[in-house]
Parts: sequence; structure tokens; C-alpha cells
Amino acid sequence: MTLLVGCGGFVSVGRTDGKPLIEASTSPELVQEAANYGDWIIPDGTKVLLAKRAGERIDRYLLVLEATPEQLASMLAMSNFEQPLEIFTPPMPPRFEHIAGPDLNSSPRISRAEERYTSRSNEHMERSVYVDERTPTLRIVHLDFLGS
Repeated sequence: MTLLVGCGGFVSVGRTDGKPLIEASTSPELVQEAANYGDWIIPDGTKVLLAKRAGERIDRYLLVLEATPEQLASMLAMSNFEQPLEIFTPPMPPRFEHIAGPDLNSSPRISRAEERYTSRSNEHMERSVYVDERTPTLRIVHLDFLGS
């Protein structure tokens, strides 16, 4: 991305990689881009509800997935996410962006964890995980990978 400095401060001109600043879809390419950025492994059979790139000044990727409890446990382990999930009570933090799935305010139980992380490609980020424990067999997993 190129930034110009003028009297008013920074002005965003756009990404230098040719990708749109904001894109949301379930395209395999965007899902893989988001997963790669966060060093995240999505187990087979996990349903992708939406992936979003939102990087104007810093890179940010959001993913929402439908998973079983077993897929969630596998995903966390394979992605080297070591922070324990803890019960979370809304309201959601200001930075949280709901992009897909049921409203978390209607969830019977939400758990959450976040960590500072340096990816294999040396990207420094915060990885946040919110889990909507919708039913005994269904988890809606909200992932947020925010670069620093």
C-alpha cells in the first residue's frame, strides 16, 4: 500500500498488491489468503460462512466458520493457538465485527481467547477467536487476524 503525507496527515492511495482494500466472499482464494495470513488450519468438513479482507492501513482478515466441537479442537491445535477459551459475556468489544452467522447476542454460550502472534512469514498480529456454542454439536467460530 502506498501512503502519501500531506498537510492533513496520511492519505491512503491503495494496496500495492492490486487487491481491493475490502473484499468479502466465500471464494477459496480469499479463504486461503485469510488462513495463510493467520497461519490457520481449517479442518476438512468445516463450513466457511464468510471471509473478509479489510486492510487499509494494516492487514486484517476475518473468517467465520461452522464446525463441530471436534473440528474446533483440531483447528485450534493445528493452528498452534494455545490460549484457553474462556466464557465471554456480551457486549462485544468495539473492534469485534460480526460478518456472518447468527447474532452472538442470541447465543446460549460464547467463549473467547486472543493472543499476540508472529506468523511463519514474520507478520506480527493479534489472533482473536470467538466461539458461539450454538448447540451441543455446532460451533460458529469467528476469527480475527489483525496485523500490527
